[in-house]
Amino acid sequence: MLRGLACTQLVNAGNWRTADSARLLPAERYSYEVNAVDAVNRYFTGVHKGPAEGWNIQPGDRFTSESALRDPTPLPTSLLQTQGHPMLITESSWVMPNGYASEAPLLISAYQSLNGVDGYFWFATSDDEWTQPQSGNGYDPGQAKWIFGNPDMLGTFPGAALMYRQGYVKRGEPVLVEHRSLQSLWDRNVSLAVEEGGFDPNRDMGDVAPTSSVKASLNPLAFLVGPILEVFNSDPAKTKATSLSGLVDRGAGTAKSNTGELLFNSNRGYCTVNAPCAQGVTAFFGGQSAFSLADTSFASENEYGAALAVSLDGLPLKTSKKVLVQYGTRCRPTGWSERPTSIDLDGGKKVNGYEVVATGKAPWRVKSAKLDVTVRNPGLTKATVLDMNGNAAGIIPTKKSTPGLSFRFPTGAMYVVLQ
Repeated sequence: MLRGLACTQLVNAGNWRTADSARLLPAERYSYEVNAVDAVNRYFTGVHKGPAEGWNIQPGDRFTSESALRDPTPLPTSLLQTQGHPMLITESSWVMPNGYASEAPLLISAYQSLNGVDGYFWFATSDDEWTQPQSGNGYDPGQAKWIFGNPDMLGTFPGAALMYRQGYVKRGEPVLVEHRSLQSLWDRNVSLAVEEGGFDPNRDMGDVAPTSSVKASLNPLAFLVGPILEVFNSDPAKTKATSLSGLVDRGAGTAKSNTGELLFNSNRGYCTVNAPCAQGVTAFFGGQSAFSLADTSFASENEYGAALAVSLDGLPLKTSKKVLVQYGTRCRPTGWSERPTSIDLDGGKKVNGYEVVATGKAPWRVKSAKLDVTVRNPGLTKATVLDMNGNAAGIIPTKKSTPGLSFRFPTGAMYVVLQ
């Protein structure tokens, strides 16, 4: 109909849920080929049980707080992509009341770059500035659920967005290009790699994401190594897969990108970016507190956070004349309170989680930074702290040495510019 009206806009297909992602998702993606762009809505979230669980968080609600650093399988960018078709993620976020959202922009930027995902739409905001703690509908008590304008997510956009838009993290070589015959789709044969479905309480029945009883041949950590592509209506004999030897260690929980720039360790709870123009780490720092990368070092006393250094002039960090260093930790509304509890799931299962005691009020309260940073660039001599609007707010002390510049990240800030 749109084409009949002479509309030339790109049309994307998506926002469906198959009965079994292992057996039916490839057929769904094949059906998308009539349109110009493929798309998927995919959130990162945990269990949330309450009377308004689809849209609002209220005292008495029970939830789990999940981190992709502990389990990267549901990472939204881990997608089976159709070769030759752009791929968009048209809705996504680390959904409240999740407490580990500061990892999100760094991880999405890094793995969106690695896997060649063409666009990612954060859901949602209608505010010109920060989305302050507020009810989901403006008058019922509670905290809105579908937001990303909070400091731990939106606050860590600047460095992550620049890293993606400037192409600082390289696209990987395909780990797998699987050629599928149409008959294999009609027979519901399983792909060599299986994409996780993710969970959406407004579209899924039950408490957790639907799963398939069928297991893929390829280790799911392969999505952290490089792109995985499918070609439909083709000869399966043309399928090409690269070895994961030395890149994936299931026992250790590690996956290294085939570009050599990204390292994920789910057993110890961290991910590092180590590219010439962008370096950083998001981690549970209790497992490992210090990280030394090619031209930077980060050491934190926080329980959890995401630190990133990016070149502002396009030069490698070791020679750049202007570098942004940002750091995000955890945040909650003022007066937010939660306590440990167990949560009953469908089928008589139980999981450990939290009960919301109080949802709090504005403003957001952000955990103070406890981070030491070194950038091994001898040309850098000054560190300027920025306020939350990106305006200069003063010079902070630094320590100059032969290899570069070191400083203690200021409390009450998220951005420092080195020159």
